Amino acid sequence: MKARTICWLGAVALLAGCNQTTPASEGGSDKQVTDSATSPAMPAQDFIDKAAAYDLYALQAARIARDHARSDEVKFYANNMIEELGKDQSRLMTAVAAVDGGLLYEPKLDPDQQAQLEALRGAVGTVDQAYVQQQISADKEALAMMHAYAERSDVGALSEYAQNTAQMVAKHLMQAKDLPGASDTDMPRDR
Repeated sequence: MKARTICWLGAVALLAGCNQTTPASEGGSDKQVTDSATSPAMPAQDFIDKAAAYDLYALQAARIARDHARSDEVKFYANNMIEELGKDQSRLMTAVAAVDGGLLYEPKLDPDQQAQLEALRGAVGTVDQAYVQQQISADKEALAMMHAYAERSDVGALSEYAQNTAQMVAKHLMQAKDLPGASDTDMPRDR
C-alpha cells in the first residue's frame, strides 16, 4: 500500500509539471510543454497502417508459436490469437470502409516487426520465451496506441474500433503475462 501511495504521488508530481513553461532567462525556450493527452490524434491513415501492421505481425508470430512452441499453454494462446486477430482484421477493414476520405487498408510489416519475426523463426528451442516476450512488448505498444487514438480521434468508426480493440489487446496482454516465458517484470500484479 505504501509503495502504491508513493507511486501515485510521483505520478501526480510528474503531471503537475505538464503545461509548464521554463523562461528563456532560466535556460528554457519559453515554449510550452504539453502532455501527450492534449496532443492531436495521429492521422487516420497512419493509425490504420499501424493497427494493420500490429495485426499482421501478431498473426504471423502466433502462427510460428503455434507450430514451434513446446508449451501447450503457449500453443493454446497462439491459437486464440490467430482466431481473434483474424476477426480484428475484419473489424478494421469494416471501420476503414465506413470512413469517407480514400483511406486504405494495406497491411505491411515495418522493419522492426520483420526482424522480430525472423528472430522468432530462428529461436530454435526457445520459441516459447521469445514469442511471449515479443507479444507482451507488441501488446503494450498497441494498447498505448489504441487508447491514445480512441481518446483523441474524431473519426467515429476508427475511434470506436480503437476503443474496442484496446479491450481485446488488454485481455491478450494479461493472458500473455501469465504464460511460461514471461519475465518476472511482466507478471501481473496483485494476484
